[in-house]
Amino acid sequence: MTHPTDLYVGQQIRACRLLQQKTQEDLGKAIGVRFQQLQKYETGTNRVSASKLLSIADYLDTPIQDFFPTDRTKGITSQASDQEYRLIAKLRKLSEPKVAIVYALVSEIGK
Repeated sequence: MTHPTDLYVGQQIRACRLLQQKTQEDLGKAIGVRFQQLQKYETGTNRVSASKLLSIADYLDTPIQDFFPTDRTKGITSQASDQEYRLIAKLRKLSEPKVAIVYALVSEIGK
């Protein structure tokens, strides 16, 4: 059975990878594993060793603590879809005025 922390760490790896528009193959090559192994890390099927997690954090240029839950009493948060992560990645590349326009549009559509 997958431990909730292992699942959370895997979800955070996936989220960070998708936000940076990296493939499982890209990250796998960078840390010396096949993409199938990375899939197992991201789903929590296999635990990530401390050294692999450090390699992942270095490659994704992310502080290692960002992969761990900050409040152990709250449990696991829901996971966003791949499409949501791609949208966030695209939004991060926009200028502030364009983000405001997109926000206004989404707000209007969401009414």
